[in-house]
This record gives sequence, C-alpha cells and structure tokens, in this order.
Amino acid sequence: MYESSSINTYLYEQYGGHVGEAPNSNRWVGIVLSSFASLLRGASGTFARPSASFAVPPILYGAEGCWKSRLIREELCVREITYKSVSVGYGSSKRAILDELSAGLGIPVLFLPQEEKIFRGVFEILSFLRS
Repeated sequence: MYESSSINTYLYEQYGGHVGEAPNSNRWVGIVLSSFASLLRGASGTFARPSASFAVPPILYGAEGCWKSRLIREELCVREITYKSVSVGYGSSKRAILDELSAGLGIPVLFLPQEEKIFRGVFEILSFLRS
C-alpha cells in the first residue's frame, strides 16, 4: 500500500461510510494544477551545481516565512552547502544580533565566520553563492 490510489481507497473503505471505489472526480484537476505549478518553476532546483567548501559552515540569518530567505535556503541546498540557520523573525531574542549584522537592511544576512565576511540582502548573497 505505497501508491496514493490504494491509500485513498483504503481510507475511503474505512471511513467513507460504504465499501467501494473512491471517487476520482477531481483527479485531473489536481494533476493539471500541480503540473502548472511545476512549469512556473522551470528547471530551478533540478540540477545540482558545484558547491564551495567552507571549513566553518556559514550562518544564515532569516525567517521561515520570508520569501527572500527561502530563495537563499534553496540556493544553499541546490549547491549542497551545509549551513547553520538562525531564525530572527519579529519578536525573536536574536533580533539584536541581526540589527548589528544587517546595518539596518533586515533579512536575509549570510555570515561567514571563518573569513568574517557579511553579505546583506538577497541579491548580494545570491551573487556570492553563484560566483
């Protein structure tokens, strides 16, 4: 029972009120919508790229809900770079550290502890990672 159709059938038999084939009225709508979402992303995240090696992992200051931080996290994952993530959303006790590192620009901030370099903003970080 590893296929989604067999799981759906099992759940429908157990909790659906009567035994029978599970209705698949919205199956094609789901397939079309998920395919459309994949088309919008293009080839982003499909291919691994060579990664830079760091003796000490970089530290990413960001927030889970921030789209800019998500772009940086995706790029770090595509490049298979091990990093430490520090959540500095509103109300975080680590917000003072972010204010000091970001020079008032906010998130995301990428800090390289070994080289003591600070990259601020999504475009600066992405250009560093892609170089």
